[in-house]
Amino acid sequence: MELLIRNIADEKAWDVCAPGVGYVLQLPDLGQPLPAGAPCGSLQILGQRHPLTLPSNMQGSVSRLHLENKRLQPVSYGQPLFRLSQLHSQSKVEPAPAQETDLGVVLRAPQAGRFYRCPDPNSPPFVAVGEVVALGRTLGLMEVMKTFNPIKYGGGNLPERAVVRAILVEDHADVEEGTPLFAFEEGE
Repeated sequence: MELLIRNIADEKAWDVCAPGVGYVLQLPDLGQPLPAGAPCGSLQILGQRHPLTLPSNMQGSVSRLHLENKRLQPVSYGQPLFRLSQLHSQSKVEPAPAQETDLGVVLRAPQAGRFYRCPDPNSPPFVAVGEVVALGRTLGLMEVMKTFNPIKYGGGNLPERAVVRAILVEDHADVEEGTPLFAFEEGE
């Protein structure tokens, strides 16, 4: 079942609402980025579970939970479940220019925030050491005020393709603008 969406006035956010009467379970976690069409838990109606999905034209990150996320809870039609804030992948934030160092070419944090290697706690990292990446490849996420911005490979003096030589910060680390995040060497 596709979730209902209600726009929040004066914000780039939407309340994601129950598409029917029943019991909800396994809603997304606070801060979790959700791509278009993502699974978002289930709605139990008369003993049958129906998977809930985000509409195919919506994406963002969970910025507020309207219900507890840990147990089966009754809901009515149109009841807000969680708030989805716009992902700023279209923003003008670009990685800081890459610089040649002892580690190879280093990509630095474009802004201060919290760095994430994975799209969510149950998914593998975006990239691993030794992996070849090309322009536009998502390497991680930067969270700033509950908004998630993708860190993409490209810009500066980075080659078109490169090998990830090192990941220089831990997952969930708080970083300052300009903190080295990744080291690369020219790839095939």
